[in-house]
Amino acid sequence: MKESATIPQAFDPNSPLAPSERQVDDVDGPMRIKMNPDLTITANMGARGTIIEKVDRQNMTFEIKSSGVTMNGFADLLSTILMQVGGANSRQVVDMTGLTGRYDFTLEYSVDELRTLVRASGGDASHIPDFGGDPTVSIFTSVESLGLKLEPRKAPVDVIVIDSVQKTPTAN
Repeated sequence: MKESATIPQAFDPNSPLAPSERQVDDVDGPMRIKMNPDLTITANMGARGTIIEKVDRQNMTFEIKSSGVTMNGFADLLSTILMQVGGANSRQVVDMTGLTGRYDFTLEYSVDELRTLVRASGGDASHIPDFGGDPTVSIFTSVESLGLKLEPRKAPVDVIVIDSVQKTPTAN
C-alpha cells in the first residue's frame, strides 16, 4: 500500500453514462460501475477514488486494485466483500487506523477462499465453481501484507432500523 499520487476527481452524477456503465447510489454518494471488454469491473467513486476488480483465471484469484481510496473507503470495500460472501452473519469492517490520506493498493484472494467463507457463514456455495484455486491466497493475509490487521472488536456502527410501515408499496 502506498500513498496515492493521483487526486480523484468528482463526476457530475447528471452527466450521460458511457456505454456499459451504470450509476448506483452508495451510502457515501453515487458511483459509476462499468463492465469492461476484458471482463474487469471499474467502480468510479468520483472524489472517493477508483477500484478495478478482475478475476485471474490462471490462478483462480480475485484481484482488486485501488487508486486514490481513503482508508474509510477501503473498510467499506472489505465490508462489501465480506457481506457478499457471508450475508447476515458477516461482520462490518470499521476504519480505526487514523490514516487520513488516499492510497493505492492491490488486494488478492482466492475463489476457493470465497467458497470457504460462504460455507462458514452457513450460506450455499454451490453457485461458486470449484476451480481448485490456491487456498493460501486469503483476503485476510492479503490485508496483512498491506501492513494492516483485521481484528474482531466491538465498535459503534450506523444502522438503519425500520420499525413500521404506513403504506404497502405498489409497482411503478
